[in-house]
Amino acid sequence: MVSLDIFHADPFKTIQLTTAVEKVPYVPDGIEMMGIFEDKPIRTEALMIEQRQGKLVLIPFSDRGAPGVQRTTEQRQARYWSVPRIRMEDTIYARELMGIREFGTETVLMQVQKELARRLVGPTGLRNNLRFTQEYHRLAALQGYLLNTDGSVKFNWFTEFGITPNPEVAYGLVAKTLGSLRPICNEVVRTMKRKAQGAFLNSTRVVGLCGDDFWDYLVTHPDVEKTYLNWAEATDLRKGQAFESYTFGGIDWVNYRGSDDTLGIPGCALVNGSPTVTPPSLTGIVVGQFVSGPNIAANVTVSSINTGAGTFAMSANYGGVTGTYTLNIGFGNVYTGGGTISIPSNKAIFFPRGAPEVFQRALAPADSFEWEGQLGKPEYVQMIYDRDRQEWVKAEMTAYPLHICTRPEMLFTATLDAAAD
Repeated sequence: MVSLDIFHADPFKTIQLTTAVEKVPYVPDGIEMMGIFEDKPIRTEALMIEQRQGKLVLIPFSDRGAPGVQRTTEQRQARYWSVPRIRMEDTIYARELMGIREFGTETVLMQVQKELARRLVGPTGLRNNLRFTQEYHRLAALQGYLLNTDGSVKFNWFTEFGITPNPEVAYGLVAKTLGSLRPICNEVVRTMKRKAQGAFLNSTRVVGLCGDDFWDYLVTHPDVEKTYLNWAEATDLRKGQAFESYTFGGIDWVNYRGSDDTLGIPGCALVNGSPTVTPPSLTGIVVGQFVSGPNIAANVTVSSINTGAGTFAMSANYGGVTGTYTLNIGFGNVYTGGGTISIPSNKAIFFPRGAPEVFQRALAPADSFEWEGQLGKPEYVQMIYDRDRQEWVKAEMTAYPLHICTRPEMLFTATLDAAAD
């Protein structure tokens, strides 16, 4: 049989494992590819951010020999937050390794290393699960929150910094009124720049991440089609552009692709005053899931499921609006999708890209003497052994990230049509 003593060899030491994992090519994801979050390794388990609130003032004329206007020193505030931990484990049992080495060969170490690497950095390995989770954290931070995977709020950055959230912008895309779109875009950009107070540089861009329905109505709006009509980029509009991007009204629009957590619904009709939809399949749909789409009020959920008829009902009607609609079913809470990564189909979020210090990821060191006093790293890998019976060994991958938005007043959200959607 294979002895678990091989896990005490040098390649399986904590520091060597962490270093080896760092050499594996990074699997890109949407928000991190934008380079929005700046890594801030720290040596402690708490992050401190110091804020200095200052302003420019007009200096009045004064007589020669008279005293000048006294400058007021800016007020400074320091805030502390404990950096949370995320950890995932995978246990390898001795019985799983019984047949890994043929009699008379010496390849056991290589084979076990290969199996361990698969569990650590394979397609569904520990690392990808940690990165999946941090993409969830990044999307929440772009909306002013740090959320746990159940959708509960760990930190509300608006509250933490004493900021009132901006009101949601109603784009009114369903009406397709010519000349209506650009003024709304201009107002979002102007307001973000005014609230930036120096954080918005000449190179900073406003980014709008869109849900699917918001995107589809946007790219087919007559203002957008008219703008691109005589440009070479007009060919982009004819491609459909699902999960792609383009620029309009001073905003870089992106059809954000999250996890596969939405179900396309071909149609919806009112039945006895209660909306009932017939999806292609009820697989994955449960009572309590949030529903988003044109003419769907906020916080509408799946209220009941009729498996036999292949239908389900929602918790609210359309406010008297009749007709057939294309809907998406969003899983989770009203912020980011709760446990999965998504933007509600009829929503968009706006944030600055290339604004220094606005979005940060603090990286705290691991809870181990080996890393005490050192700057935090993106991930840590450790092996835990069954020292009594030698029946199993546990691989752990841990991260200590805190995704933070230091200027939540620059964040905006939008809805496809009316403010109640």
